[in-house]
Amino acid sequence: MQLILVAGFAVVLSVRQSPEITGLFQAGWARVVAAWAPAWLVVLAAGAIGVMVARRTEQPTRYPGAAQLWLGRGQVALRAALLGLVIWTTWGAGWPRLVRHDWGMEDWVLVDEMLMLAPLLTAMVGCWAGMYPADQALRRQSLWHALADARAPRPAWGLGGYLLFQVRHQMLMIVAPLSLIVAGQDLLDRWRDPLFRWTGLYYTADLLLVVVAGAVFLIAPLMLRYIWSTRPLPDGPLREALESISRRARLRYRQILLWRSHGMIANAAVMGLAPPVRYVLLTDGLLEQMDRRQIEGVFGHEVGHVRLHHITYYLIFAAGTALLTAAVLGAFERAWPGLLDLDYQQVLALLMMGAMWVGVFGWLSRRFERQADVYGVGLLAAEIERARVVPGEPDPRVEAADVFARALLTIAELNGINPAARSWRHSSIASRGAFVRRLAACPADAVRFEQMLRRVRTGLLVATAILGVLCAWLYTPWG
Repeated sequence: MQLILVAGFAVVLSVRQSPEITGLFQAGWARVVAAWAPAWLVVLAAGAIGVMVARRTEQPTRYPGAAQLWLGRGQVALRAALLGLVIWTTWGAGWPRLVRHDWGMEDWVLVDEMLMLAPLLTAMVGCWAGMYPADQALRRQSLWHALADARAPRPAWGLGGYLLFQVRHQMLMIVAPLSLIVAGQDLLDRWRDPLFRWTGLYYTADLLLVVVAGAVFLIAPLMLRYIWSTRPLPDGPLREALESISRRARLRYRQILLWRSHGMIANAAVMGLAPPVRYVLLTDGLLEQMDRRQIEGVFGHEVGHVRLHHITYYLIFAAGTALLTAAVLGAFERAWPGLLDLDYQQVLALLMMGAMWVGVFGWLSRRFERQADVYGVGLLAAEIERARVVPGEPDPRVEAADVFARALLTIAELNGINPAARSWRHSSIASRGAFVRRLAACPADAVRFEQMLRRVRTGLLVATAILGVLCAWLYTPWG
């Protein structure tokens, strides 16, 4: 869902200078119906999927995980429908022109953008409400498994708590920081001409917007700490163990946080590029349903993301994608001046960036996740070896890989995820477990995997640098 929200904001920003976008409808009431009717159709579809998945959990199936499989397929279909809703409301229904020009909201800072996103935001909340029966049915299954394993489960949350959690943790985590950037752009657009007169550079406002976006990115972890329900991880043996692992891994951070989810989510995350605003989060569900070794393995995975500089490479990829899009459009304009007007250039840019993010970024993210898995196994193996009275056999990496793989399966079970399901950013839980076990048993495969990722990182840096030089040549007076 976060990717859909980012796409929505990207579309809003791309059409802000295109008042000529009128869509297929002329009357104001027709544009309202055309924008909102599809949103409610998506909500109805989500409700139908939620009921279908919930019923499948109550019926005997030919194979385990059938309900999770249908849930995954339904979620993919809903994401596609929401993305289509963004495209339709913008270029089909002409919703932006109605909001900005017919209603006179163009000069209201941030108001027009949020109204343009209103059909998407409403449909997302409706989708979560519609999928609530499926979520509860799958969590009831995990509760039964918890009871069978003598674990202490919590009661399932109500619809209000469920929606509040989704809005805070999936919607506001994107809307809050991006809204600051959009508001900054609105204000800088008003000062574009004075800034040009003062500096003599037409792109002064754009350069300042980059500074604003960078500042928002740096402080976003501080915002999310309070948007999400978190508090410092209490003192005790677990915190001491995690701090010890951090010291040995040379991980610097501001705080280890307990991520409160009413026990409904078993997950971990790391956020923040710089140590003063970096947080490592562990959910209450993770701590309640896993043993200490499994928690250390999951924590080690998050440490791996930081120590392997994955966030930095993601930023480089984002810059490279923007530079590639700019280079293609600049070269096209030089070869065929005036052939594409602004609207078509924006559509082409969005399609190119969308393809890069869905395809290339997904591939890169899945490899980085596996690299973090391997790093976490290595940290856990060191902890296992350190705790042994007699070092040596069995191989601590094999034992650590087994513990980590079982931790991933536990996370899948507690979150109602089919272990065989593959997502855009993550390989399937089952394949990740098999991967770390294989690399633990065969160090030569681990070496080859690291060599492959080293070539990928080098290629990413070189390609981004070349694209930067090309864009400078295309868009500067001396080019």
